[in-house]
Amino acid sequence: MQSFKFICPDCGAHIEDEPSSVGCLIECPQCSEELVVPAYNPSAMSMPIAKHSRHFPAHARHEEQANADTRQAPPSKHEKAVSSTSLNYVEQDVPAVPDHEGKVAHVGVLTPAVKLDVVRWAFRRIENSAVWLPHERNGHHYIYAQRRNANGYEPVSYDHPEARRYSLLGAVLLELKIQHASVTAEGREAFLDHEIVAAAEKVLAEVSEKVGEGEDPLSKLDHAQTLSVLRLLESKYLADCEHLDDLVESARIPGVTMTELIWRAEKGGLVTSNEVLSVLYHEVHLLNRRVEELEDVIKTRSLQ
Repeated sequence: MQSFKFICPDCGAHIEDEPSSVGCLIECPQCSEELVVPAYNPSAMSMPIAKHSRHFPAHARHEEQANADTRQAPPSKHEKAVSSTSLNYVEQDVPAVPDHEGKVAHVGVLTPAVKLDVVRWAFRRIENSAVWLPHERNGHHYIYAQRRNANGYEPVSYDHPEARRYSLLGAVLLELKIQHASVTAEGREAFLDHEIVAAAEKVLAEVSEKVGEGEDPLSKLDHAQTLSVLRLLESKYLADCEHLDDLVESARIPGVTMTELIWRAEKGGLVTSNEVLSVLYHEVHLLNRRVEELEDVIKTRSLQ
């Protein structure tokens, strides 16, 4: 198989690997730094530079693979087994989730409101069991999505335009991309590698399903339990949004408004830094809420 070279960002070593390793974790043979194999582009004029694995949460590392050349090699025996035998899918066409747009700007912080949007849309995407995939691996990579082919279905990246079936994480990663959430967004790692996993463990515990040491709880979820995980997360983030509103309100200094501070400053009166911070924080929070409400109205109208 054809190989390609890329550069270690730490020591500058030229590392050679196969395109099939894109998105995989490797160790630099020269400095031993753990790296993520970068996307392979045969038409590029320069060698790509690998990225540090610490910049990629475990389930988000697939993002690099999703940006690779999407041309598919012939499906392996495992891929054929996954697509035609072990999953026992219902062969039928299921209406796709309506097109929707995310935030206008890139999201650098995964707030409860952003995560609430993500889990709600992910629920809609895999609500029908015929378009759901269990959490399984294909070699080094998780299977996040599948598209139809002549033999049934084959694995593709979660954002592939022909993808029709999604795993829990595949649906979540796609919604994060639609919401323009940065790969390095604050809270992304906690969301993907801890909060979703914790919700899965809680759902499994409710049915006395034990998760072994080192075992991924997401791999034990059936379709109904997967939807329960998303409902549990929806309740959590909805409560978090309400709690944030309460915190903002409790931090506000009673009786102090932007208009009053401006008037007091113009008259030469005393304006404390705490009063300014309180008013600004409250005004920004209200503005953010208003923007989110307007975005929801736009999304609703686009779906009508």
